[in-house]
Amino acid sequence: MGCCCSFEVLDETLKQNINEEEMKPIEYYPYCFIKIKKLEKGATSSVWKAKDINNNKYICKSINKLHFLKAKQEIRVLKEIISEGGNYFPQYVYSYYDNLYCNIFLKDSEGIDLFNFLTSTSTSGKIKLKIIKNMLICINSLHKMGYVHLDIKLENFIIHKNYKLFLIDFGCSHKVIKNDEEEKIILESGTIGYNSPEIYNCKYHNTSDFWNWAICIWIMFVDESPFSFNDPEKDIKNKFKFPNKYHSKLIEEMKYSQRELFINIFTSSKNRYNFNNIIENEWIKSI
Repeated sequence: MGCCCSFEVLDETLKQNINEEEMKPIEYYPYCFIKIKKLEKGATSSVWKAKDINNNKYICKSINKLHFLKAKQEIRVLKEIISEGGNYFPQYVYSYYDNLYCNIFLKDSEGIDLFNFLTSTSTSGKIKLKIIKNMLICINSLHKMGYVHLDIKLENFIIHKNYKLFLIDFGCSHKVIKNDEEEKIILESGTIGYNSPEIYNCKYHNTSDFWNWAICIWIMFVDESPFSFNDPEKDIKNKFKFPNKYHSKLIEEMKYSQRELFINIFTSSKNRYNFNNIIENEWIKSI
């Protein structure tokens, strides 16, 4: 679920890159790539296992064409990842448009999303620490390539053998901000409950991803979501003020290094820890 902003003006550069030729279905590719099993269905897309005529395995993400701009952005980022040789991301193969969907094919890495892994597996604290460090590496790798993800959550990481992670789903991504100030969001971004405060004001910052990352840590170690999902409208109006008294009490009971990390991430973007600050935190350094 994205943030609640009204996006009347979308990125003109994205609009200019859309042409009629790309919108036309490519007739022969549906016969080369075959969807064989639906893995999951979301509000704007579905994920399939797929294969080609040589039985090579792929993952197909089919995005509703009503969300064409997000699909376009995802393809753009995936192509740049290939050119940069990114090791923490899925490998883009091809994409085509049919009458209803943009279909994006990725090499099948045969992993499981992190949310399902954690809820279906008994995971030790030591392994969880390794996972949060690997999540941080993925996020920083994307930032180095010039993009802020803006939808970091457990479901958007794929975990493989030896707890290696891939970061996925780049439709919300925005360019890294050069002057380190907040800038206006041009594509609807984020997920309610994970978003940093600036997202609810239709802005983003280079450290927005680290707020979401800390939410993931909270869920993994405190074993609860930090925000109520019972009344999202009320929560939206309150802009998910965090931490409240209950959360503050839990934070105060933590070890100093953990407390220091949360306090300096769950704050305004101006004062929030960046990557260099985070890796100097004693808790993170100990991993």
